[in-house]
Amino acid sequence: MPSGRTAFVLIILLCLQAPALWAQHTEIEGYIRHGTTDAPIAYATEYNRHLKQGTISNPDGYFSLKVSGPGDSVQVRFVGFRDYELSLSANVDFYTIHIEESALMLDEPSLPKTNPTFTT
Repeated sequence: MPSGRTAFVLIILLCLQAPALWAQHTEIEGYIRHGTTDAPIAYATEYNRHLKQGTISNPDGYFSLKVSGPGDSVQVRFVGFRDYELSLSANVDFYTIHIEESALMLDEPSLPKTNPTFTT
């Protein structure tokens, strides 16, 4: 049986290690896909606000990102598509995320009939 002093030192060491155990991070991975065609979305951004870390998907739409665990969320963005917020589930570390296009109607550009910059 350990002496009182040895037990005290062991308890202190365990207490010092506890925050490191709680701060363990895990990693998720998956693919970003087009919501309609299922084509891979290359170079989409994935960002974890909690850890303030992000990454981009490769040409095949694959990504890998550190997260703090279930309850965390990851934001997925790509130009021309709606933002997507992924809420992480327990015991799931691989996701296939389908994002939808975001169509914006732009007004027709109007140009002056004569442009003083160009002369013929």
